[in-house]
Amino acid sequence: EMLAGEQPYKGEQPMQIAYQHATDSVPRPSAKNPAVPEQLDELVLWSTEREPDDRPVDAGVMLQRLREVEKELGLAPQVARAVSVGTVGPATAAESRELTKVLPQTATIPDAPTEDADNATRLRAKTRRRTARGIWLLLLVLVLAGGSVTAGWYFGSGPGSLVEVPDVSQRSYADAEALLAQNQLLAQSQDVNDREIPAGTTVGSDPTAGSRLDKDTVVTVFVSAGPATHQIPELQGKSLDEVKGILGNAYVEVSNVTEEFANSAPGTVLSASITPRSGGDAIDCTAGCTIYEGDAASLTTSLGSMPDVSGLKTADAEGKLQSVGLKTTTSEEYSDSVASGVVIAIGDRDGGGNWRPGDTVTLRVSKGPQLFEVPNVVGMTRDEAKSTLSAAGFRVEYLPSWDLFPNNLTKVQSQDPSAESMVVKGTRVNLVLNVSA
Repeated sequence: EMLAGEQPYKGEQPMQIAYQHATDSVPRPSAKNPAVPEQLDELVLWSTEREPDDRPVDAGVMLQRLREVEKELGLAPQVARAVSVGTVGPATAAESRELTKVLPQTATIPDAPTEDADNATRLRAKTRRRTARGIWLLLLVLVLAGGSVTAGWYFGSGPGSLVEVPDVSQRSYADAEALLAQNQLLAQSQDVNDREIPAGTTVGSDPTAGSRLDKDTVVTVFVSAGPATHQIPELQGKSLDEVKGILGNAYVEVSNVTEEFANSAPGTVLSASITPRSGGDAIDCTAGCTIYEGDAASLTTSLGSMPDVSGLKTADAEGKLQSVGLKTTTSEEYSDSVASGVVIAIGDRDGGGNWRPGDTVTLRVSKGPQLFEVPNVVGMTRDEAKSTLSAAGFRVEYLPSWDLFPNNLTKVQSQDPSAESMVVKGTRVNLVLNVSA
């Protein structure tokens, strides 16, 4: 207090001052009074160490160090006159001129122990240790302070204050909202079309899962509205590539293409049907329709016209049809106009519709005209012969003059072709008539 002009510890309450005494070191006097030399700073700090073993062992050691400081600072020693322990009276002039006068029963300063003779060296060593310890304590304080500031920044406004966006996909929106709330984030929904995730189920978020955001940031949760719809135009008559492009843009996969022989240019679409992704009956989309993304399409395309084999011999007709992927079988029938062994036509397709590769085509092969036996009309009257031959499908020829005779007076003498001849129906049979006896 004499060196600095104030007490080292201050406080509004005695407890505060006592706490400083117990926990703090006495500050250097030069901190308050720059005129105090370093040696006195060290002396004060040495004598006020909190650990008793670190202080001067007694007043003699303290006084010896003080004398050394006087010498180091170049000061003349100021010796106080000893006085009697009893009543102090006025000093005589002679006494006042003496530097020191020892009276009976006066207090004396004991000699310092030999082991403490080099107190200046000891004090300087202590001071160096104090300085080093002070530096380390300062560094520790700075590190702790820096750590506190860093921690405050990290958890206050730095990365530590951010929260991670959880994965909110594949759940209900209510569950996603609750999960975000647990992470101190807000939620808002947005419907999106999705071909895979059922309607009402969450798809993902923006920002995505794993992103780090400030607390109370709004996260957009995408909720599936199911697949989107598209309007498909008329497909009939378009090329296969064009139709595939139209359907592909609507995310409809062409799952099946059937080829047929038809009177349309090869490669053009004849018909189209859509199978809903959700199942159910196929929808005719030949003239256009509304589809959902993810539906499947079946197309029928033209191979061009069916090969014409009429008028070809059987072997030639079979080869021509088999070359385009058709199978063949034959059936024979009579034909009055087509020679035997020649194809009359092809049969109808089982179930109707256009022929397709792999179908079996029946070739109707001619056996030529059908032959019938000529009835025997010899000996019959004119009218009997005419009736018999006409009923069998033949024409009757004879001289017209025989129509002038009564029928009962006529009789067939001969016929040509003769009886039992095999001829085609419609063949003319010539009769020779006579008058019956």
